[in-house]
Order: sequence, then structure tokens, then C-alpha cells
Amino acid sequence: MELTLSLIKMVVGLIIVIVLINLFLKYLQKFVAPQERQFRVIKKIPVSKTSALGIVQVIERYYLMSLAEQGSTVISELSKEEVEQLFTSSDDQASEKIDFAAILKQKTIKLQNKRKK
Repeated sequence: MELTLSLIKMVVGLIIVIVLINLFLKYLQKFVAPQERQFRVIKKIPVSKTSALGIVQVIERYYLMSLAEQGSTVISELSKEEVEQLFTSSDDQASEKIDFAAILKQKTIKLQNKRKK
């Protein structure tokens, strides 16, 4: 009976210690690595297993960067208009896919109607 009681106390104590450590680490994270609003990766496109192309925003400037394990290099600086154009072109491609799906559905309905006749 005493062994079971001491085992339960040990497990409860361990859970309390783990929760306290977790809360303390979350509190420290605010001071160690504050989230920067001026620096962020907007889009990242993988090129290979260990490298990628990324659009990075630093304050009000945008950069096209090569991101790899060996290091990161700036390929070119982009204007705000170019970045907006990239996002609008990707939206246009998404709408084209929707239109293609609608056309495909219409054609299959027409084919099914012809088979019924």
C-alpha cells in the first residue's frame, strides 16, 4: 500500500515539474526570440531536398533569396508591385483551375446525355 501511494506521489510530482518547466520556457521565449514583424518569409518554394527559393520581407523591402544549408544569398531585390503581381498571378491560376473543372463537368454531362439518346 505504501509503495503504491509513494509511486502515485512521484508521478503527480513529475507531472507538476513538467508543466512548470513548460510554462517557464514559454515565458522565456518572449525575451529570447521575440517575433519580428519587420522580418518575415512571405513565400518559400522548395527547389531541391536541401535548398529553396524564398521571398523575404525586411521592413518595407522585398528580396528574392536562395535558402540552403550552406548559407543564404540574396538573388535580387523586388519591388512591392512585383510581389503583388506574383500573388495575383497565383490567384489567377487558381481561378483557371476552377473554370477548367466547370468546363470538364459540362462536357461530361453532354457526353452522358448523348449516350442516353
